[in-house]
Amino acid sequence: MKLIWEESLKKRLKIYGYIIVIPIILLILVGLLVGSMGLIGDLIAKPRLNEMRKEALTYFEDFRSQGGYQKPVYNGKVEDGNAWDFYARAVKAIEPMTDSERNSIEKFLRGKEVDIEQISLILFRYEGALNDVRRGLKQTRCLLPIEYEKGIEAPLPDYMSLRTLTKLLASHGRLSQNMGRSHQATRDYLDAARFGQDITGGDRTFIGHMIGTVCLSFGITEMKKDLKTFSFPEEDLKEIARDLNLFSSTWPSLGEDILSETWMMPITDIKMEEKMPNFVDAGSITRQFLHNRFFLWGFTHLRSWSTFFSVNRAWVDAITSYQEHAKGIAKIEDQNLQKLKQLEEQWDERISESHNWVEKMAVPYSFSMTKRRLEAKLKIRLRGAAALAQLYHLQNHSYPSNLIEVDAREMGELLKDPMTGQSWKYKVFANGDSAQIYSPYNEEKPNIATITLGPPPENRS
Repeated sequence: MKLIWEESLKKRLKIYGYIIVIPIILLILVGLLVGSMGLIGDLIAKPRLNEMRKEALTYFEDFRSQGGYQKPVYNGKVEDGNAWDFYARAVKAIEPMTDSERNSIEKFLRGKEVDIEQISLILFRYEGALNDVRRGLKQTRCLLPIEYEKGIEAPLPDYMSLRTLTKLLASHGRLSQNMGRSHQATRDYLDAARFGQDITGGDRTFIGHMIGTVCLSFGITEMKKDLKTFSFPEEDLKEIARDLNLFSSTWPSLGEDILSETWMMPITDIKMEEKMPNFVDAGSITRQFLHNRFFLWGFTHLRSWSTFFSVNRAWVDAITSYQEHAKGIAKIEDQNLQKLKQLEEQWDERISESHNWVEKMAVPYSFSMTKRRLEAKLKIRLRGAAALAQLYHLQNHSYPSNLIEVDAREMGELLKDPMTGQSWKYKVFANGDSAQIYSPYNEEKPNIATITLGPPPENRS
């Protein structure tokens, strides 16, 4: 009886052994297969990834060697230099600025009740910083000192201080207008916008473009307030229209900045293994495993099944795909909102259907920024069209019955709504001394897409 039981136990242990050992052997074989395919794929893709790194470094070095962003010439004499040399000095000059001073400037620009004498003192205290900005605006180019060679790890400039400088310029313009110095106000508003343009062009990053667009808004928001109240004389209106027309046609390309972001990816991925646990949406236990280099290697290669388990191939494909999208944005970013939506919808569909985990992880959602850029262009053109309409009123003592009557000459682009690609919607109110220019986009964002022009001071009761 004991012999039979022992033989039965041996058979069972043998079967259990097969059940346990065979899957382990299969897993080892699969692991070796995956590892081998991944290793071979990585070796095959490695030369292209290295080539991409060289192309990226060449791209940024070319940008530097050309002096960075070559600025459009506005008014007055220009100097052959880098605007950032002066902007960096201005940033340093406002370091002592207190939160209380910043809050006072913020309230002033929002139209809240503030101590005007305090605002004057703040602006006087930082007049040197504003003069540095004005001097920077006269330089022929702008290049921010970003260490592109570090990829997405490159430290970024002090964007908050750059925004503060723009607010100071806009506040100086608002105070000047309140004191009846219209021409100084015009220069300050336009300088604030030009400062934003320099940051956008001289930065070459996605976030830099966003910050530059925000800076632009501070100046042209104050300008809108004065256009609504008919506060500019004829010469200032001419200058506003000329400069805004130049803004509209020369604002830096978002597609180019997104392309710069794609070139930072092959530089960065060398160190991506160290950062992978922070990128992966996983529980704490899995995250701890990801800190193990061996496990991490296997995990990333398993996730790269769509590129034959090659992480390098996944990176190459993701970067190539992202660059195609950036070039697509560059081609249509100055057209209209509907075309941008179509492009982004196609891109979203492509990403959702993609099995490339690097593509899903590393590619940001760009539609919000492309739309914001188009909204900035809408603001630029809307104020330019308003300046032309008011100029018409000063010369003819009435608003035009339609915008076709406005003599835009080479500034005809100002009369086109960037959201639709068509002419602005326009109406003159019953009394004939006020008018409205707007875009159908005002149904979504009326504060952005509409400007109502009041009567000149002598016509007001």
